Amino acid sequence: MAVGVNVTSARSGTLRGEGNMDGTSMAAPQVAGAAAVILEKQPTLDPAGVKRVLLRSADDVGLSGPDNNYGYGALNLSAALSRVEGSEDRSDPEVFSLDLSRSKAMTGDPVMIEAGVSGDVSDVEVHVIGEEREIRIPMRDFDGNGVYTGRWETRFWAPGEYSIAVEAADPFGGRDTTAVPFVLT
Repeated sequence: MAVGVNVTSARSGTLRGEGNMDGTSMAAPQVAGAAAVILEKQPTLDPAGVKRVLLRSADDVGLSGPDNNYGYGALNLSAALSRVEGSEDRSDPEVFSLDLSRSKAMTGDPVMIEAGVSGDVSDVEVHVIGEEREIRIPMRDFDGNGVYTGRWETRFWAPGEYSIAVEAADPFGGRDTTAVPFVLT
């Protein structure tokens, strides 16, 4: 995210007291300095919020999107500060609705789970929790409209009371969860 190759820095033992250096030792101070400036502008940001601002404001270089050569791109402090002025970068994902295809079911009946999710989402999953067993089921947004769908196959589950929770996560550590009770007979 920050320049780490051929960076001029203070260096002892040279004629001019400077030299070109490479590596994270050159990039880390730039990122730390940018984080400090962002926190000066918006002191209520948590570490995940600072990371979110830095990654979203980076200039994409190399292949489109994050890649192994350039990561998320080149540090752009000006763009980061512009983002901090708005509130978009301080919000975590939100699960704003949770609907089940049925309120209770018999063992063997499939249960479709739909959740409305907003924000910068990288992962959404259903967590079915019972007294003796639990499972995580990935959810997908097939239409790109913020409605995520998952399917719980109940045929090998014992009758009982369960919690069906939908958890949404962003790539920066933000999370939101909404849960409802469910009865399997």
